[in-house]
Amino acid sequence: MTEALVPQPGRTQVPAGLAAQLQEAVLAVDGVSATYPARPLRQVMAAVTKEPVPHIDVVPSDDGLRVTARIGVAAEHGPDVARSVAGAIRSHLAPQPVQVHVVIVTMAPSGNG
Repeated sequence: MTEALVPQPGRTQVPAGLAAQLQEAVLAVDGVSATYPARPLRQVMAAVTKEPVPHIDVVPSDDGLRVTARIGVAAEHGPDVARSVAGAIRSHLAPQPVQVHVVIVTMAPSGNG
């Protein structure tokens, strides 16, 4: 059963298409090789939906938005890329208050050799 998101007082609303915009911003960050579904696979499998699974999770909170991005990166640049992704998300949403959580799912060696 799917329920509509009911606006709650004091909570920021999530504009339609924001997750897709953020995914584009994340993929544009140098060093990001992929994005992955933002929620763990067991939650995705449990959901009965015909909608595409978002790769960027945007959730309203009492003090702004919470954003989760799961990414793949080159091994030697993982922490720097994760910081850049968080910065790109914050920049895209400025001046909106946002909590950003970036998870590195895969780290692969770069193709230099």
